Amino acid sequence: MIMAKKKLEPPTPPYTIQEYEKSPWWKKKTSEILNDKEVKCYVCGRKRWKWLIRAKRWKRMLGFSSHHVRYTNVPHEKEGDVIPVCVCCHRLFHDLLRLESLGGPYIELAEVAKKYFPYERTTYKKGNIKE
Repeated sequence: MIMAKKKLEPPTPPYTIQEYEKSPWWKKKTSEILNDKEVKCYVCGRKRWKWLIRAKRWKRMLGFSSHHVRYTNVPHEKEGDVIPVCVCCHRLFHDLLRLESLGGPYIELAEVAKKYFPYERTTYKKGNIKE
């Protein structure tokens, strides 16, 4: 007996972004982005995958994540709403943006980060986008 695959549906609001990013819907969407063998980090340009000629297989070289640039189209993100970034760049740039509130040199570092790391300052609150 062959079982039909269950169609994956987006989660129903209201939900937080943390809840959304744990959903099977988001996990499938992000794996499609990151399993593309040509995917590169949006910031540094390093590739996630490398073809091993002798072994005749792909090897994952770097940890990657999918970064939301904007949340306005959740759960039906459009091209450009989500970008692939390596874990190093993702952590670094989020840390720089968080430290901006400390002032001083962190403001300048955050400005540099904003030039390379797209991030709209909208937040998602239980089904509503807040500026």
